Amino acid sequence: MSEKELATIGMVLGVFIIFGLPILYLIRHKLKIKRVWKQFAEQNNLKHHEGRYPAVSGNIDNRYLEVGSGIGRKPLSGRADYKQLVEFYGWAALNGDVPDGFIAGKKGVLQSKGPIQTESDPFNRKIWADSTDQQAGRAYLTQERQEMLLELIKYDGIVYGPQGDIPAHVILSRSGYKVKLDWLEERKNMLVKAANVLDN
Repeated sequence: MSEKELATIGMVLGVFIIFGLPILYLIRHKLKIKRVWKQFAEQNNLKHHEGRYPAVSGNIDNRYLEVGSGIGRKPLSGRADYKQLVEFYGWAALNGDVPDGFIAGKKGVLQSKGPIQTESDPFNRKIWADSTDQQAGRAYLTQERQEMLLELIKYDGIVYGPQGDIPAHVILSRSGYKVKLDWLEERKNMLVKAANVLDN
């Protein structure tokens, strides 16, 4: 084989490595995303919404639940920010009597203590809570719900009471997610568990 032929083969291999392998990886990754979300939907008897940003939705334990992915948005304009990681989200409706305008989630580093304080110092240090009716919000935060909120913030969870036309719900959201069935199942289970406790 001549040097010219070897150089041609080397060039073809180089082009394949530079362009072909990344394309093959992307194709395999997209097929994996589709397969995992479809399996997740089937395993939980939920409706599978295909597309660039897949999601599943339906009822579990007599409550509506949705888990999916989406593109990040720029804070000021609200336009899609394609430089961001794909966002993961999951939310479940709360059927119980959550006070109007109630909100509870992980306290930010620079945030002071929330307007609603409980008798639990660990809760007050880690959770920021508020409500339109603070007395009702304080009464809602039973010991069991406080413990659930402390577990929920490990998954970046937030609880919202009814706000106008938006019903009470618990939500998880984060930038990026693992395309693994057990990862999605863990977060779905956390949503259902949290909703069941926050309902009572």
